[in-house]
Amino acid sequence: MMVSFGCGMSALAYALSAATETAVHASRSLRGRAQVMFPDGWHLREALDLVIAYLLAVPIGLDREREDRSAGLRTFPLVALASCGFMQAGGASLMDNADATSRVIQGLTTGIGFIGAGAIIRQGGRVHGTATAAGLWVTGAIGCAVALHAYAVAIVLSLATIVTLSGLQLVKKDREPPAR
Repeated sequence: MMVSFGCGMSALAYALSAATETAVHASRSLRGRAQVMFPDGWHLREALDLVIAYLLAVPIGLDREREDRSAGLRTFPLVALASCGFMQAGGASLMDNADATSRVIQGLTTGIGFIGAGAIIRQGGRVHGTATAAGLWVTGAIGCAVALHAYAVAIVLSLATIVTLSGLQLVKKDREPPAR
C-alpha cells in the first residue's frame, strides 16, 4: 500500500506534537503545586505519561496494520504502554538509582526482543518481519523515554519510525528471491 507524504504526514506530525505539548504543559503546570490525584492514588503526571506513550505508538501500529504485518494496531501501543508502565512501577526508587533503571531497561529490551523474534519469519531464502521487530523495539524505547520524561526523544523516535517504515518503503525495491 502506498502512503502519501503530502499533507498526511505533516498533519500526523502536527497532531502528535500538539497532543504531546498539551500533556507536557499540563504535567509541568503541576510542578511545585499539590499534585492532582485520581481516586486510586495515581498522580495525573503518571497517567498522562501512559497516555502519551500510547498515543505516540498508535501511528506506528497503524502503519504496520495497513501493511498487514504480524504485529499492528494493538501490539505497538501496548508495548509502549507496558514499557512506560514498567518504568513507572519502580517509582521514585527506580528514578533515583541509575543501576536499577538500567536493569529495568535491559529487561524490557530483552523481553521486547523476544516479542520481535516472533514477528520474524523465514520463507525459503527470504526473511520477513525484521522491520516490524525493529519497530517493536523502538516502540519500547518510546515508552521508556516517556517514563523518563524525555518527551523530545520519544517524539523523535516516533516520527523517525513512521518515516522509516512508511516513507522508506516507497524507495525500497521489491526484489525477487535469488535463483537457486
